[in-house]
This record gives sequence, structure tokens and C-alpha cells, in this order.
Amino acid sequence: MTPTWPTAPRRRRRRPGWDLLADIEALTLPPSVVVFSASEVDRPQSARVAAVLLKAQTSNDELLQALQRVLGQSHPPGA
Repeated sequence: MTPTWPTAPRRRRRRPGWDLLADIEALTLPPSVVVFSASEVDRPQSARVAAVLLKAQTSNDELLQALQRVLGQSHPPGA
């Protein structure tokens, strides 16, 4: 007999990653955030992060360059 595991119903939320942004912003030293999204991001949301890249329009090289740029702008704690 195959065991069955209880599962919670899955609810598709429209912007699940954005729920985390308020928690990140509340940190004493919040890290820079890069959003790699499958859908368009509105201006108010994009203003809250270091970079927004659309998956369908971003090459691997562009993603790497954006991450390197943002990491280069970051400063280690105490710096």
C-alpha cells in the first residue's frame, strides 16, 4: 500500500516574492535586492530594489553583469 501524505491546497499568489521585500527592508542593514521576474514590474516596486530584470528579455551575460554591478555597490557590514 502506498502511503498518502496530506497536502495543503496550493494557492497561486500573483507576486509571492514581493511579500519578502518588506521583511528585507526592515533589516538593520538590508541587502541589495535583484528581481529576476517572469512578468513586468511596476515603477513603485522597481524603485524599491537595486535592479529588475525580465527573464524573457535578459541573457545570462546581462544577468551576470547586473549581479556583479549590484554586488560591487554593496558594502560589507562595518565598512
